Amino acid sequence: MLHKEGVFEDHFYAHVHFYDWLRTKKGEDVLVTAEHCPYGIDNVHNLNMSADPDHWVNKLIARYCGLNSVAADWFD
Repeated sequence: MLHKEGVFEDHFYAHVHFYDWLRTKKGEDVLVTAEHCPYGIDNVHNLNMSADPDHWVNKLIARYCGLNSVAADWFD
């Protein structure tokens, strides 16, 4: 499947915006909703956050953005 022009750039900048937003929350415990999270596209590795703030991906995101913790809230 071919992607329309600009879809990869848009996907990239959605992630940039997401991490910029997280960096505004330095030192906080952040609960990320589905509305905050960048959308996924085919053939590109997408964000794999967990509801568990101790999950290794979440811990790395928190460290990178200067957060106390981060977790996703879209899991049941």
